[in-house]
Amino acid sequence: FGDIVILATASRHPVLNGEWLRPGAHVNAIGSNSSTRREIDETTLHRAKIIAVDSLDQARAEAGDLTQGFAASH
Repeated sequence: FGDIVILATASRHPVLNGEWLRPGAHVNAIGSNSSTRREIDETTLHRAKIIAVDSLDQARAEAGDLTQGFAASH
């Protein structure tokens, strides 16, 4: 994969495997706007140095990549 990866899907299952990413890659995962959707796997989530959201409260309620990803790793 490249240095910048952009995901905009309605997938309910991860489509990006963190093992595919180069160190320092930038990932925009914008399709996971529901608690039942996911675009990134736990590896991608845990490799992230920065996780940025526009609304923390909304992300806690709706961002399936985050809510499901963190739940699966604990």
